[in-house]
Amino acid sequence: MPQITIGPQFFRNEARSYGNVKLAIARELLQNAVDAGAKHIDIEIASTADGTDLLFSDDGTGMSREVLENVFFSLGATTKNTGATTGGMGVARQLVCFCQRSYEIRTRDMLVKGSGADFDIIDGLPEIKGCLFRIQIAWAELDISPRELLDAFRSYLGMSQLTAEVTISGEKFKSWCYRRSVERTLSFGTVHVNKTSGHRNRLLVRTNSLLMYSLYHQSPVQVVLEIDPSRSREVLLSNRDSLKQVYREELDKFVQEISTDTLSAFRDNNAPKTQILAGNARQFRAPSSSVETYTETAMQVDCGPQGYVSANMPCSGIRSNSPVLSGYLEQHDPVTDGLVILTKTNNNAALVRASRLFTPANWNGVHGAKRRKLLLQWIIACEAALESFCRLTCTESIAWRPGFVIDPDMEAANQKQPDGSFALMFNPVECRDGAVYSIGNIKYKLKEWESTARLLTLAAHEVTHCHPDCKYHSESFSSKFTEIMADCAARLPEIHRAMVQCL
Repeated sequence: MPQITIGPQFFRNEARSYGNVKLAIARELLQNAVDAGAKHIDIEIASTADGTDLLFSDDGTGMSREVLENVFFSLGATTKNTGATTGGMGVARQLVCFCQRSYEIRTRDMLVKGSGADFDIIDGLPEIKGCLFRIQIAWAELDISPRELLDAFRSYLGMSQLTAEVTISGEKFKSWCYRRSVERTLSFGTVHVNKTSGHRNRLLVRTNSLLMYSLYHQSPVQVVLEIDPSRSREVLLSNRDSLKQVYREELDKFVQEISTDTLSAFRDNNAPKTQILAGNARQFRAPSSSVETYTETAMQVDCGPQGYVSANMPCSGIRSNSPVLSGYLEQHDPVTDGLVILTKTNNNAALVRASRLFTPANWNGVHGAKRRKLLLQWIIACEAALESFCRLTCTESIAWRPGFVIDPDMEAANQKQPDGSFALMFNPVECRDGAVYSIGNIKYKLKEWESTARLLTLAAHEVTHCHPDCKYHSESFSSKFTEIMADCAARLPEIHRAMVQCL
C-alpha cells in the first residue's frame, strides 16, 4: 500500500511557523537535556563555509535504541508523561534534526547520522554518558548565523533558571532569571515578580523554570508565570509558543490588569493577611451643605454617637482571623466604630507590633491619643472625598469603614467587605527597609498643610475606586479621580481647619 512521503521542506516550513526559531532550537535542546537529568551541559557554535555548526552535549541518561527508533524518530511520540518533565509535545526532533541539512546524535553505544527524515543508526561503539548532538544548519535553508544562534542560547538561558551547569563557548553561564516569591495564583500556575531584573516589561511563561515564550506588558517589572508542570501539556500549544484558548484568555486578562494597575494585580496573593472588623459599617449620606459634614464630625466627635454624622449604628462586635488582633473594642467609640485594620505579612512579630500600635485598646497616653486623632483626620478626609463623590456621581449614600493598612507596598487601599461596605484604609507609618515588620514612626504631622493635602489626596484616590467603572487605574479612573480631587481641593482650607479643630 502506498505511504505518504514527507520531505525535508515540510519540516523547514514547520520551523518557520515558530515565532522565533532560534530560541525554539535552544529551548528544545535544553529541555531535553534537563528532562534527561543532565548536571552539565556544553554548547559550542561555529561557522562553516555555508552555514552554522552546533555542537550540544549533556551528561543525562541518553537514549536507548528503542527510544531512538520508536520515540525520537516517530512524530508526536514521547516518553515524557509526568509532571517532572518539561517537554513531551513530540516536536523537538522536527526543529533539531528533521529540518536541518545534516545531523549526528551520539548516545550510549550508538551513532545516528541523518538528513531530514532519513537516518541510519550505527551501534556497537564505545559507551558514552548522555547525548551529543552535532547539527549543521544551512544558511540557504534556515538563515541563522553563528552569532544569532549564540545570542539565542544566551537569551533563552537568561530568561530561565536551570540547576544544571551550562557552558557556552567555554564560559560558564551565570546570568539566570530568578523567579522570586509567589505574588499571585492563576488557575494553571503561579505568578512571580522581580522588580530589579533586566527583563522589565516582560512576562516570561515557563514550566519547571524553563522558558516557553515571553510577552510584552506595560508594567515596569519582570513577571514570571510558572505553569504547573503536571498540566503543561494540557495548557500549552504543541509548539509551546502560546497557550490554548481558555488559558490564553485568562492570561490576556491578567496582562491587561498588570498593564493598567500593577499593584492591584498583585494584591490577590498568597501572603497571609490578617484583618479585623470592629462594629458596623458607617452610612455616609450626601449633605445639603458642603462643609457641615466634616466640620460637625470635628467639633462634636467627643459628644457621643448623636454628634457623629456617620456613626449612626451601634457596635455589633468584632470579627477577626487572628487571636493576636481580636477582642480589643470593649466600648462603643464613634471614632473607632467600623474600624478595619489590615496587615499583610507572614511575620508574626509584625502582627504583634501592629496590634500594640494600632488597636484602640492600646491607645493610652500621648502616643495613643495621637493615633486616635490621626484616624479622626483620616475620617474627615474620607468624608470630604465621599461628599464630592456622591455629588459628582449622583449617589445618595454609601456604606464605608475607616481603617489602617500595614503593608510596605501600599500607601492606601480600598477593599470591599462582605457586608457590602468599602473599607477606606491608609498606611500611617513608615515601613523601614521595605519590610512590614520594621514598622516605624507615624509619617503625618497633624497640624501641617502638607499632611492634610496628602490625606485628602489618598482619600480621594481610594474613594474613586468605589465607582464600578474605576476598579483599576484606567482612563475612566483618571477622569473621575481628577473631578473628585478638584472638588476637594476647592474646599481644602475648610477641610484643613476642620482637621486642626479636632485636635
